[in-house]
Amino acid sequence: MVDDCDLRKTVNWLERSKIVEILESYGFQCYDSESTDELCQALVSNIEDGTIDPSVLN
Repeated sequence: MVDDCDLRKTVNWLERSKIVEILESYGFQCYDSESTDELCQALVSNIEDGTIDPSVLN
């Protein structure tokens, strides 16, 4: 698995639309009122806890 620092860097480089696409493909709702930082954190947290497969970042 990707280490925590690399994971955060990788997610931070993603476009907001890609983050939303990944989260929504796993059943999460994403709203315009949520900041990109909040969505990044949600993605990182869910990859870390195993809810989202880290291979989505490849």
